[in-house]
Amino acid sequence: MGSESVTQDTADAGGSTAFDVRLGVARAALRTALFLIIAAWVTGGVLCILGALCFAELAVMLPRAGGLYVYLREAYGRLPAFLFGWSEFVFGRLASIGALSYIFVRSLVKFTGWNPGIPGEIVLAILLISLMCWVNVVGVIWGGRVQGATTVVKAGFVAFVAILPFAMLLFGEPGFDSQNYSSVVPTKISTLAGRFAIVLLAVMWAYNGWHGVTPVAEEIRNPQRNIPWALFCGIGLLIVLYISANVAYHGVLTMEE
Repeated sequence: MGSESVTQDTADAGGSTAFDVRLGVARAALRTALFLIIAAWVTGGVLCILGALCFAELAVMLPRAGGLYVYLREAYGRLPAFLFGWSEFVFGRLASIGALSYIFVRSLVKFTGWNPGIPGEIVLAILLISLMCWVNVVGVIWGGRVQGATTVVKAGFVAFVAILPFAMLLFGEPGFDSQNYSSVVPTKISTLAGRFAIVLLAVMWAYNGWHGVTPVAEEIRNPQRNIPWALFCGIGLLIVLYISANVAYHGVLTMEE
């Protein structure tokens, strides 16, 4: 059950945003280039690890289904937990699902070269959400299998992107240029703190969901061991993948590109 927990945590955090957030990060960082970008990814990872320390202790103390809802209820009472649950259901989860589905469809359209237009992309996103809902309605086993498969695909693609430029370099293929790491373009944000804050905001969206294993704590065997294991292994894997992918991105593309 430990490996399944790691998969769940990695799946919740590592999604389509890993490929889309890099654009917002690059646009915000710009003048300070790669150093600020990597620093933001490392900082985001450290913040998630600190959060994992807190959540690991809470999950061990309260290994119940509900995650944040349970922790808020025990700490502040039923009303704050109730309000959090409904706000998460009505606003947080729906907005996240909608954004991720649209990012997936937009990436698919770019990859295939097909142009269904904005209405067509919206319809495809709705169909994707409906398909995922149906998979989870069919049963927990099928939902878990699909989640595991998509997690392997997503992590595999990010790892492939991170490795490919350096593999091509070993075979003498063009594309990788270390000069790209020092490329910059102007930005309207003059202060370093302002640029870093905007970059970190985009980075934290990519890390969002790292605590996704806690709502199913009651279903996990030996939660005292497996929940901390899942949190730290999942976050650690994401940090390595995200930083490696960004190093690869900027080794092939200039900041302007």
